[in-house]
Amino acid sequence: MKRKKLNIKKLIVLLAAFLIILLIIVLLVRGCGSNDSGSGSEGEQTAAQKAETLIKDYYDARLSLNEGELARIYNVDNVMEIDIYKKMNEYLSSIENIRVYLRDGISRGEYIAFAQSDMVSDRYGVTVPNVSPVYIRTDDAGEFYIYPGDYSPSLMRYIYPLDIDRRIDDIAQNDEEIRLLLENNAEAIKALAAENEAFAGLYRTLTDSEGATDIDADASPSQEEESDNQSESAASDGN
Repeated sequence: MKRKKLNIKKLIVLLAAFLIILLIIVLLVRGCGSNDSGSGSEGEQTAAQKAETLIKDYYDARLSLNEGELARIYNVDNVMEIDIYKKMNEYLSSIENIRVYLRDGISRGEYIAFAQSDMVSDRYGVTVPNVSPVYIRTDDAGEFYIYPGDYSPSLMRYIYPLDIDRRIDDIAQNDEEIRLLLENNAEAIKALAAENEAFAGLYRTLTDSEGATDIDADASPSQEEESDNQSESAASDGN
């Protein structure tokens, strides 16, 4: 009888030790899995940091008209919009306080960076609040680059394919954080234009030079917009 009690005690001790070892193994496997996958908040933070660095390099290259750097950032041989940037630089002095809100793009390894910034014009003595969607892709080496869209000779600028344009619109309308970001930016622009005539003229110049909307002085127009413009042009030619 005494021996049976000792065996039961040993069994309980062995079982407890086994459960502890099993728990440790499970925790280690989970930890390794999360590190290998690169998913979760740590992976997302890394992507956001890479995107923000890319956007800052992009704005620096635009302001300095560094065609080689812009070509690298766009992952293209030649940058077709350099004349637009030259025109904008007549009014822009710096682009500051850059903050990126990163969202998933259409395919794996693609992102949409909603880049918030202050566009400073010393010439007009104003600072323009701005939010621009920028499409980001990943190359074979795992590095981010900006996909500007397809170049349109008729508009003389890059335009996004319809699927990208619709993805941006979907996020802008249905993502609460992005929707409020864009709405607040639009309100800030309207308020600034109402109290500063110089700014109103500057903003019209900037947006007209890029064909942008009242809340976006950077984003590429869509293929649908290009089609509308070509239809209007054809109608004008027929009159």
